[in-house]
Amino acid sequence: MKPLSTDAYVDLVHAGPSSAYAKIRDDTFRTLTTDVLFRRKVYEQSIIRLLNSFVISRERKGNSGRILYVQGMNVIAAPFLYSAKSEHEAFALFEAFVRRECPAYVRESLEGVHRGCKLVGQVLDIVDPELQESLLGHNLDPRVYAFPCMCCSSPDMSSMC
Repeated sequence: MKPLSTDAYVDLVHAGPSSAYAKIRDDTFRTLTTDVLFRRKVYEQSIIRLLNSFVISRERKGNSGRILYVQGMNVIAAPFLYSAKSEHEAFALFEAFVRRECPAYVRESLEGVHRGCKLVGQVLDIVDPELQESLLGHNLDPRVYAFPCMCCSSPDMSSMC
């Protein structure tokens, strides 16, 4: 795949708010808020631009009507913005990562999110089985603490919200 030009990224930035802009804004202000080094280097506006451009890019590719943004993408984008030489480069790396390495994360079924929450439970079962047992004993499924918005979108968890 041909690398995204700087002009193409600027075009995405100038396209205005995406269909997910409000959701993005709800997430970005809390991205790594306690990490002083991150906050010195990466501004919230950069995270907003990158994520908004990602959604617009997917909308332009005919993905409208499908999930284009899910809660938590801000945390996935953060290391790219922190370590890349430019916002444009961070966008290109983030977009390639989502497209190639975790496409299930942004599927309508949220299949990747569910898998991630299950993995958190499996890791906790190994790392701290006593805590895992206690959480499960209080009906705290990993979807509740690993991805808070999942409990309200999952029929079997909606009573916990």
